[in-house]
Amino acid sequence: MRLGPIAHVTLVVPDLEVALAAYQGPLAQRLLARESLAREEALRLGALAYVDAPSAWLACPGSDAPWLRLIEDRTQPAAAAFARLGWMAIELLVADVDALASQLGAHFKVLRPPADLDFSDAIRACQVQGPGGEVLYLTQVRRPVPPFELPLSTDLSAAVGPPFVMVLACRDLIRSSGFYAGLGAVRDFRFQTCLSALNQAQGLALTQKHSVHVWQLRAGHLLELDQATAGMLAVARPDARLPAGIAHVALARSNADGVRLDQRHKEAQSQVMSGPDGESLELI
Repeated sequence: MRLGPIAHVTLVVPDLEVALAAYQGPLAQRLLARESLAREEALRLGALAYVDAPSAWLACPGSDAPWLRLIEDRTQPAAAAFARLGWMAIELLVADVDALASQLGAHFKVLRPPADLDFSDAIRACQVQGPGGEVLYLTQVRRPVPPFELPLSTDLSAAVGPPFVMVLACRDLIRSSGFYAGLGAVRDFRFQTCLSALNQAQGLALTQKHSVHVWQLRAGHLLELDQATAGMLAVARPDARLPAGIAHVALARSNADGVRLDQRHKEAQSQVMSGPDGESLELI
């Protein structure tokens, strides 16, 4: 069994209307549905406080496949950027990161302006913070970057595409790598790289490098595991609620032939679990 691609991401936000304005505005995501969260779904997520909570599903332009779910929780403030273990950032493929960064307005806070990555000028990225405190890496992939298998921005039909990388802050990289390898991630690449937005948030030198393990998933998606800094806290999960910001991630599974298990009715059971650093994870 192979892990990936990224199926969908759930954000917990303090104000659903503000979050919808942000994602439908400068990021041009398409609203598919608004609904009250069903009791069965809240129970499945271990978040019974969200029964009947306002929620919404969004997709990329021209797609009917939802990748983003927003759940409103007015009892929690927005998450702080780069402050906790577990899910740390969502990386979205964009056509032109410089143009997009100039259009974000008040909806997103730019943490670091667009810049080429220190290990390859084929990738240019900007780090921003959204209305739920979630961190987004807006990334333009100009050309192939071997040995990674990545989608290219030149293949996008819209300004913003779906997520292709999920980023985790891990207390123990070896432990977390073993956990995700056991779920079906393959071909990890280990190196050190500069994470300037994280460094800025933690008051570190902007050029400080961090240990990173990157796991290749299906369909050109990646799972990036970053060594946590000393200032990061464990995931605080209020009773019967999900944490603010990036709260839950669903990853698809596929068989040896590349057929997604959620497309095979007999194998379509979803499994919700917690990862090594308290991250809420779903296999579908």
